[in-house]
Amino acid sequence: MKLRIPAATALVSLALAAPAAAQVPGPCAGIATDDPLGDNFTLVDVMQTQANLRQNLDLQELYFRRDNKVTSAYVKVRDLQTAVAPDGTSNVWFVVWTDSAGARKFVAATLDATQNPGGALEPLFRFGTLATQFTYEGETTGKFFTGPNGVIRIDIPGALAPLNRALGGPYADARVGRGFQGTGVVSGVDRAPNGTAVGTDFKVADCPPAPSPAA
Repeated sequence: MKLRIPAATALVSLALAAPAAAQVPGPCAGIATDDPLGDNFTLVDVMQTQANLRQNLDLQELYFRRDNKVTSAYVKVRDLQTAVAPDGTSNVWFVVWTDSAGARKFVAATLDATQNPGGALEPLFRFGTLATQFTYEGETTGKFFTGPNGVIRIDIPGALAPLNRALGGPYADARVGRGFQGTGVVSGVDRAPNGTAVGTDFKVADCPPAPSPAA
């Protein structure tokens, strides 16, 4: 059964947390888009200092890779931790693109502070379709690379990223929820790129193999 929720609703985090501290692979086909630091605040914030509470949600870059027959979206943020900023109860990161049939598809990562109040959280990774609302169609895999300039990797199911097809007009969208399990007020905090712009298409193709170590 498909779960349908409003596009502005934050979600419960249920998945296993991936270990961090491993080296993050960089883009092999250029970045899809970047975003300036320090713009992760909303119109309802009293002061821009609220942005300093949300370094998890301060977007820097979005790029894609295909390794070992798996296409993944990579979202780089200012400082990634497995904890929700103190002014919210959930954080959600979406990556959205348009497929060759004109449908908007997405993958998402979610942290929910109600899962383990005051402690480290386990991210949930999902995928689906965006029309007038986000429709979650299943779970996927991913990984958090925590720390400054941290990265979220979200794996895209193969059916959503066919080889040699384009992921068109991609963008990243970071949100904060307030209220039990995100059922209260939810605000869009940062978008890469800003406004209604979109990033560079990614043609699904294998990344070149890493060079062999020098002898």
